[in-house]
Amino acid sequence: EGLTRLAREFPGNQRYRLRLAEHESYRNPGSYPVDRKSLSVIIEIAKMPPIKLPEFEKPAIEVWSYVLLRRSPSPVDLPLLQEFMAFDPNNAGIKERLHLILQEQAVQRKLLADPNYQAQIEGLALLDKGQLDAAEPLLKRALHARPKDADLLGKMGLLYMRQGQHAQAKEYFIQAARSNKKWTALAEESGFWQLMHEANEARNAGDFALAERKVNAALKMQPNETDAIVLLANVQADLGSLSGAV
Repeated sequence: EGLTRLAREFPGNQRYRLRLAEHESYRNPGSYPVDRKSLSVIIEIAKMPPIKLPEFEKPAIEVWSYVLLRRSPSPVDLPLLQEFMAFDPNNAGIKERLHLILQEQAVQRKLLADPNYQAQIEGLALLDKGQLDAAEPLLKRALHARPKDADLLGKMGLLYMRQGQHAQAKEYFIQAARSNKKWTALAEESGFWQLMHEANEARNAGDFALAERKVNAALKMQPNETDAIVLLANVQADLGSLSGAV
């Protein structure tokens, strides 16, 4: 509030202009797009002839670089970084950020030219649309090329989970979780539903004792799961009926 008033009352005061622009640029750190109005003021002051405003050149350059470096690296920043480098080619932080983005772009171009990566992109898009049968061979192809890719392993787990193939899903989630713990919960969930599936199969086959063991194992994993509680009650009823018949 105070800076805004001072900058408005003294429009020719570069100190107030710089501090206000710096303040405005800090309001939304890392935001996209960058506050170009504030940045343009900072750049304008940084580029002023040193003989005119020697005391502002260095702080303005520091603010300019800080505004750019505190944002997450993104290709949208390339023109801003290149403009800075044209003005101050020896700034190590900006030089490193520019190199990082250009390097990432080169990697991305290489990936986009890779048929296996193309299969991954297409397979993931089909998975998101629920087209599981079409997604499966594409994701398998991508995974064959990168068998330790945790994200791909996890996505394969999701595919099989949605197909109701919980044993396979669990195996993929376990492999994915070795590199990224975010898949651990889904590995456990798949294990739960696999036990439920086996309990139902055993019950349908008339093996109520096995069904009871399976559903009890499932309940140890998720004690409050309604489906498991109901299934256990039904299996115990089956066992009671069997005992009564004997």
